[in-house]
Amino acid sequence: METLHGSDTYGYTNQEIALHYRLSVGTIKRYINSLFSKLGAKNCTHAIQLASRMGILQKT
Repeated sequence: METLHGSDTYGYTNQEIALHYRLSVGTIKRYINSLFSKLGAKNCTHAIQLASRMGILQKT
């Protein structure tokens, strides 16, 4: 399975990401919520901050 990379999806809506990957919007939302849960993040900004601190966010 292809993974969602921040640089691939940054600035796009859930609908646009779903269309690109040929998934439902619900699936994208579940993936995002799962990621938030694993990181302990409250929102997208918080997830980026946490991932950056953990060294798992690649700089482009």
